[in-house]
Formats: sequence, structure tokens, C-alpha cells
Amino acid sequence: MKPLVTEKAVMMIETNNTLSFKVEKEMTKIELKKEVEELFYKLCVIIAKTNKTEDAAKLLRDLLSFTEAEIIAKRIKIAEMLIEDATYQDIVNKLKVSSSTIFKVQEWLKISGEGYRKAIEKARGKEL
Repeated sequence: MKPLVTEKAVMMIETNNTLSFKVEKEMTKIELKKEVEELFYKLCVIIAKTNKTEDAAKLLRDLLSFTEAEIIAKRIKIAEMLIEDATYQDIVNKLKVSSSTIFKVQEWLKISGEGYRKAIEKARGKEL
């Protein structure tokens, strides 16, 4: 499996946050999903192994488009504001996001928000 780098694939990333891969015809959806999960895990290990916040920031800047980084940063801020009992309207006004985005983050927090909570807790009190 290899990332597909064409003009159309890049536009899909920027507009739909969708990655495209060139896969072997014999590969099943289950095999593909497993391989993507392994690549994601490898990315997480690489980020976790960076010793400095600045190094992690440089890595993410190299990997993500501005829009992708903005989406991730806003989701983390939405989670933080929800945990602090901010209203939807406060979040919409401050971050210029839709209520459906806030709802998605709220649902993730309810269902499996451990990652959000850990990230927010670790970042509390840190100067940027």
C-alpha cells in the first residue's frame, strides 16, 4: 500500500480530509484496515518518541496541511471548552465552528474521550 499523490488525491485531503492509497487488487478491506491501523500506530510511536514539544510541532507541520492542523487544534479546544462546561454558543463564537462539529466532539467525549481528556490534562498550565 502506498499513498496516492495526484492532484485529485491532494484535493480530497484538503476538502474532505480523506486519504487515498494505491493498494494491491488482492487486498481485502480487512487487510487494508489493518495496514492503515499499523501505519497510524507507527505515527503515534514517532510522535511519542519526540523529546521536545518543538520537535513534535515541526513533525506535525511537515505532515499536516494548515487546514488539517487547524481542524485537530480546534477539536482539542472544543473538548477542553466542553469539559469546562462552556455552552455551544460560547464555543461557536470563540472558535467559529459549527454546532455539528461541537456535537461530534461531545459524543466522542461521552463514548471514548480518554485520549482527549489525557491530552487536555497534560497541556493544562503549559505556556504556549
